Amino acid sequence: MINFKFDDKTDIERKLLDNYANQENPEETIRDLARYNHHILGMKKEDNYDAILAYMKKNCRDFYEEQYFKTIYRNIASAKKYKFRNVAPVKITQVEMDKIIGLNDIRKEKIAFVLLAVAKYYNNVSHDNNDRMYMSMSDLFKLARVAIPSKERAKYLNFAYENDMLVEHMFVGTNLKIVGFVDDDSEVVITLGEDDYKELAYTYLNYKNGGYKRCKGCGRWFKMCKSAPGRLYCKECGAKDKTSELKVI
Repeated sequence: MINFKFDDKTDIERKLLDNYANQENPEETIRDLARYNHHILGMKKEDNYDAILAYMKKNCRDFYEEQYFKTIYRNIASAKKYKFRNVAPVKITQVEMDKIIGLNDIRKEKIAFVLLAVAKYYNNVSHDNNDRMYMSMSDLFKLARVAIPSKERAKYLNFAYENDMLVEHMFVGTNLKIVGFVDDDSEVVITLGEDDYKELAYTYLNYKNGGYKRCKGCGRWFKMCKSAPGRLYCKECGAKDKTSELKVI
């Protein structure tokens, strides 16, 4: 799945302040530390290694240097390839929304919204406004929360080409997609931040019909339930909250 980060520096510094380490996937934290130490603190290879090792030993349970020293060095070596992102909020305009809503088919609308939102995100990342991105069919339909058998997805997506929402290109066999209905000149009707990209389908549905709420924990949208109108957390954060309430005797 695509990682839509808007501000790498702030995100990592927030985790460092909380002494956070991903217990399920320690390499994610190692990768963040390697990049932060290289780009922000300007650490050399050995200093970077020592800093990562000290942090992981302190904050990651069952962490052993013998198990992860190759992983640490690999991420230090690749850190310089991945620059820190500082992405401006993505602005969706009235003309773009009118085009999407005009499809009059909720599944197609969600797919079109995802295509637009992702293309404009990468426009802001690269600053070249070429309306392009690389995204697999699997990621596209997952982000749009549209269930279509994998063998039928390419055929189903033809609607986007027929409505000039995607542009045909000659790069066969790639995941390249060129969006054809980007408009930056009309009135802005919705501004997207990092939390909106955690649930793009729900972001669109809330704009169109309402009925969704932001999770107090992670900021993603979740559907409001009539039986629990006061609910504050998405299912994932709600499960974590309940777990944290358990006491060990």
